[in-house]
Amino acid sequence: MIHKGDRTKFDVEILKQLLKLLPEKHEIENLKSFKEEKAKLANADQLYLLLLRVPSYQLRIECMLICEETSVLLEMLEPKAETIVRACKGKWETNTHQG
Repeated sequence: MIHKGDRTKFDVEILKQLLKLLPEKHEIENLKSFKEEKAKLANADQLYLLLLRVPSYQLRIECMLICEETSVLLEMLEPKAETIVRACKGKWETNTHQG
């Protein structure tokens, strides 16, 4: 899902939490240098390894977050924009019939 930028399973809060999960540089280096069986790692470390396999993970999540936040804003603004359009059409029709 993250690899393809599929936002259908994530809302804004989940995406924000995923960004907070990003491992620090030293954690990434430690994980990459880990030579033993990966199954021996803690679940959180295994998750980090999976995330590290996704190219540009942080950038993808940030883009998904921006898209999701924009969608939420547009949903909120759409009814207001429709009201303005109706008011303008009403004013236009009134002016057209008067003049």
